[in-house]
Amino acid sequence: MADYEKYIEPFIVPDPVVKKLEITEKSYPLNMASHQEDPIDLSLYGYLEEEYLVMGKANVYAWKDTTGRPGIKSENCPYCTRVIVRRPADPASFSGNVMVEMMHGGMGIDNPNVGWGSAFEHILASGDGYVGMSIAGTTFQALKTFDPVRYAPLSLANPLPPEERKPVGNMASSPDQWEKNKCGALPDDPSTEKGLDMDIMSQVSAMIKRGRPGTPFEGYRAEHTYLIGVTFAEIPCYVAAVMPYSMLEEDRPIYDGAVIYMSGRAGNLNREEDILPWDDPRCKCGGRVPIVRLQTAGDIRGTLPHPLWACMFRSENTDEPGKIGRTYEVAGASLKYCTRSDFKVYPGPEELEKAGVADRNHKDNTLAGGHPLTPSEKSGEVEPCDLPGVSIMQHIITGIYRNLKDWSSLGIPLPKASYLQITGPYPDTDFLYDEHGNQTGGVRSHYVDVPAAVYLDDGTIIPFSPEKLRALYGTKEKWLAAVSRRLEEMTEERWILPEGAAAMLEEARKCPLRF
Repeated sequence: MADYEKYIEPFIVPDPVVKKLEITEKSYPLNMASHQEDPIDLSLYGYLEEEYLVMGKANVYAWKDTTGRPGIKSENCPYCTRVIVRRPADPASFSGNVMVEMMHGGMGIDNPNVGWGSAFEHILASGDGYVGMSIAGTTFQALKTFDPVRYAPLSLANPLPPEERKPVGNMASSPDQWEKNKCGALPDDPSTEKGLDMDIMSQVSAMIKRGRPGTPFEGYRAEHTYLIGVTFAEIPCYVAAVMPYSMLEEDRPIYDGAVIYMSGRAGNLNREEDILPWDDPRCKCGGRVPIVRLQTAGDIRGTLPHPLWACMFRSENTDEPGKIGRTYEVAGASLKYCTRSDFKVYPGPEELEKAGVADRNHKDNTLAGGHPLTPSEKSGEVEPCDLPGVSIMQHIITGIYRNLKDWSSLGIPLPKASYLQITGPYPDTDFLYDEHGNQTGGVRSHYVDVPAAVYLDDGTIIPFSPEKLRALYGTKEKWLAAVSRRLEEMTEERWILPEGAAAMLEEARKCPLRF
């Protein structure tokens, strides 16, 4: 066990220093809503959009060789990042809720496709706030290329002198799994310390909730914040290792809920230490507030390109005080369709070019958060991308966000679901399948309960033959009626919102199935 001079103790989170960046025609934020691939004019919704530099001091923690609370590896390390802020222009229209998203940096540029991309319609209709954090040092290069003057101060500097820096830690839970899955980590920059993001996440929420003069939510009375993101292991680490010790005055929680999307493991707290082993109890975390782990079926057994092996990191579905958590595994969902494709909130092609990010495969949605929507050789005359199955995760994410707000304001517990049914431990994990070839268990949807196709965890969709469709439903009208009933049930079960049900029913109506 490592012998650190200090270990983390419960602490009141300090406020960071913030500086508003002016928005002009020539200098504006990367990821600005009006410059997305599918632009949004937020003024039409009565919203403002602002950008701030966020600066302060953060600790770097370590817990690979500890038995409980993390040790403090480096103290009071300076940092500077930026946040995108969207809020109602009129404080009277503000709901008091703020979604805080760790924008995904896996492709070298900030990607808000999980939180903002899934739920922006609901956020705008509800009067909620939104804050997108640049938290991955790998994206700072793109920001500084996009606007060298605007983003010059950004820094997540490694506090260790160069001679003391070690190689980047292993992001796999064991070397043989890493080799088996052939999936590399993000590029390592020894001058950058990823571990600073642990305290940054807390400080951003403290800034929002306190609303002190000069901060984005001054005069807005932000009561609740909800953390969401798909950023490798950062959020699992944070909610397990740092968030339990971070609080505001009067013992208020720093966040009121968190959604961990497609990140099964607990991870590593700094750039040098290895990931925790799969059987470490710190990988299976609930919390004082609800911690939701949301997985596609493709994550459960590590379908490439995500070597997450989420079947090894399942957390309990419990409302026990201090361990509140949910594990949602969505039957029929895959990495290929993990984010929406009908509306793209990723920076547009001009922004990508200006940021120095290659626009490879952007038109086929690879950079937008999914993977190429290519036809399957098994699909016959109907291409998989024309069938139902591309929008379920978007609506599940929005439903979870609404449910977290209901938990905070009304005390309504989040719905529970069984795990997807699997056979054997990793690496011999497979699913149990129903008579149609779809996965059993998990969060159920009309895609697998009123099926018109087989949905595999690698994203392949195999449509049923006309003969099978007629045998099951008779006509398309009868199939649509069954789909409508299941969508109503999903709404009553609180997995989706009514507007999500309406969108997916329209999707089904347009589906080119032949009966």
